[in-house]
Amino acid sequence: MATIISKVQLMIPLNLTHAPNHMVDQWQEGLKSNAARINIKRKLRIPDEATFKNRLAQPAATAWAPMIDQDFESRSGKGRGSIVAFQRTNLSDAFESYNSGLEHMFETVDGVEAKRFKERVDNARERYNRRVASRTLPFTGEKTIGKSVVSIAPLWLTRDPTVEGMLRAGDEILAGGPVNIVKEDPSGLRPAFKAALAQFLLQSGVRIVMHNFNPTQIVKRNDQGNMIIAGFQSADYTPFATGGDSHCDWVLIDDALFLEIQVSTL
Repeated sequence: MATIISKVQLMIPLNLTHAPNHMVDQWQEGLKSNAARINIKRKLRIPDEATFKNRLAQPAATAWAPMIDQDFESRSGKGRGSIVAFQRTNLSDAFESYNSGLEHMFETVDGVEAKRFKERVDNARERYNRRVASRTLPFTGEKTIGKSVVSIAPLWLTRDPTVEGMLRAGDEILAGGPVNIVKEDPSGLRPAFKAALAQFLLQSGVRIVMHNFNPTQIVKRNDQGNMIIAGFQSADYTPFATGGDSHCDWVLIDDALFLEIQVSTL
C-alpha cells in the first residue's frame, strides 16, 4: 500500500483583472520600438509567393481540412473534397492581399515609420492587459504580485529549501513537505526537469482556461504532465499518473482551479 509523503495544493489566482502597468508598458514600447525590425523579419521569412504557399498557405489548408466532416455537403451541393480544394486554392492565391496589407501597415505616414502598426499596438494595449491578467499571470506570477505555480511546483518537486516560503494565502500543505523526485544522473537532470515542468504548466494552464475548464481538456493535460514527470522521476516513488498515488494534477475544487501535487512511496 502506498504511503503519501508529500501533498500540496497550489491555488491559481484567476480573479486578476489587470497586469502591472510596467509589464504592459514594456510590451507596448517593445513592439513599437522594434517595428522596423519586425517588418524586415517578416519580409525575410515570407519574401515571395512561393514561400508564402509553402510556409503559410499549404500548412493552413492542411490544418483546416479536418474541420470539415467527411459526409458534409453544402447547400450548393459541394462535398468535402471540393470545399477543401477550394479553400486550399484561395489560401494559395492570397499572397498579394497578404503582402499589400502588411506593406500598408508598416508604411511611413506623416514622417512616422510604421505609423499604422504603432497605432494598432496602442489600440491593443487594453486587450493585451486583460488577456495577460486572465491567462498568463495566474500561472507565471510576477514580482509585484508574488510567485505562482510555474515557479513553485518545479521547486517543490526538487526540494528547494526556499519553496515553502513562497506559498501564498490559498495554498495548503496537506502532507509532508517538498521532496526531490528527480532521479540521480551524472549529467544533472534537475535543471532540465524544472524547465520542462514550468513550460508545460504554463501552456496547459492557459489552454484549460481558454477551454473554459472542460473536464476532458483537464484530464488530457494531466495525462501529458504526468508523463513528462514520470520520465524524470526516481524509482523511489510510485509512478506519476493522473489521479495516481503520485500525481501532479490540475483539479477543480468548489469551482476554483488548483494544482495538486502528491508524492507517494510503496
